[in-house]
Amino acid sequence: MIQRFQLEIRITLSALLILAINSCGPTATERVDREKFIADSVATAIKTKLVLTDSLAKQEQLKQENELALKKDEEDMNVANAKMQSIQEYTFLRTASEKEDQIRNQTQEIQNIREAIELHTKNIQVLTAKVASLKNELVKYQ
Repeated sequence: MIQRFQLEIRITLSALLILAINSCGPTATERVDREKFIADSVATAIKTKLVLTDSLAKQEQLKQENELALKKDEEDMNVANAKMQSIQEYTFLRTASEKEDQIRNQTQEIQNIREAIELHTKNIQVLTAKVASLKNELVKYQ
């Protein structure tokens, strides 16, 4: 009788131990939720990387366009300065008021070109910073 009782206790304790071991790990629902969370995280990272890559390409394109515009503005400035020098030197068959008007107009053209150069220079600086920032951000997704 005592042996039978001890056997029943051993069987009960063994069953409880097996039950405890099985219940220690995550449930099937918890495993599925964790896998879904991981998959969602990977998908979000991929989407973020694509957005950053696209944005980087656009910013680099804008920077290149501003660099080309700046180069053109600098060439225009050289032409405008040469024209101003010509206006100031040339006096044949021209009244003083005509010369003053030409100088005033050319001065305004030079000022407009100077403002365009300043704008493109500032844009290039801003875009350079944006490109560097995007590149640093993309490193996180490599």
